[in-house]
Amino acid sequence: MKHTKIRGLVAATESTYNTAANFNGSDAIVVDDDIEITPLEGETLQRKNIQPYPGMRRQFTVNQAVKISFSVELATSGAAGTPPRWGRLLKACGWSSTVIANTSVAYNLLNINQAIESVTLVFEQDGTRHVATGCQGTLKLSGKLNDFAKITFEFMGNYANPIDTSMLSPSWANQAAPLPVAYGNTTELMINSWSGACLSEFEIDLKNELTKRNLANCSEQIKITDRNAEGKLMIEAPALADQDFFSHAKNSAVIPISFKHADASGGKVAITIPNFNVRPVKYTDLNGVVMLDVSGGLLPSSAGKDELSLLLTGP
Repeated sequence: MKHTKIRGLVAATESTYNTAANFNGSDAIVVDDDIEITPLEGETLQRKNIQPYPGMRRQFTVNQAVKISFSVELATSGAAGTPPRWGRLLKACGWSSTVIANTSVAYNLLNINQAIESVTLVFEQDGTRHVATGCQGTLKLSGKLNDFAKITFEFMGNYANPIDTSMLSPSWANQAAPLPVAYGNTTELMINSWSGACLSEFEIDLKNELTKRNLANCSEQIKITDRNAEGKLMIEAPALADQDFFSHAKNSAVIPISFKHADASGGKVAITIPNFNVRPVKYTDLNGVVMLDVSGGLLPSSAGKDELSLLLTGP
């Protein structure tokens, strides 16, 4: 009998694409309990041969892949200038990193034709180990009032047969304890140079398009082939004199948005969206107070690769 709650996830950066990276318990990722794995998925191909009786024809699963989704808490490593353990996952979603020792770690987007890293993901379920190689993915940043902010990842990888083996002994490090989205923790919100917004919720979806390629006489690949990031904020409805989101929506305005979220170590994650293309806004309610649901697309500049950036600093 295998137990649902006995499970774990390890992620290691690959030196060569689709060649399993060396991994051990020190590569363990602190993940939420929403982790899900589709151990094998693909397209169904059925034979079309005639037969003198009714019934199914044999089916084959083609274009096989593994899918793994999970969330991590949005927090720094707890040490200035040290990448968090989830940083390797970010880079496999099409980001680069710039580390300034004892100061900061910056994450910026890559073009899809640049060298995007891949990871080997190891999912363990009470003695059964699934290893997916060549994994690349997409992600969503989100946070709700009085709950922990998080990064939700969705990865696709190449399939390998699972094995029965003892579980790795996890060693978690470089992941500070989180703080909830609340007053004093989520700060310095600037929307179009206006600092007076009261925030209850945010979501930023990178929306990478993932494609499995298994061309004949070639190698299996998971590729990021496009990106169409979008996001939304839920804020207390302001006076029009402070910020007129109805005018922004009518004119399809492009405005900057930025804010910071802290963790228990004193570190901060700064999130910057230089070009937020405002869509029609909606009224909503929170505890009898009128709120605005402000959504939009994240546009790159003429230079590209700059729809979104993260800067981790402190403590």
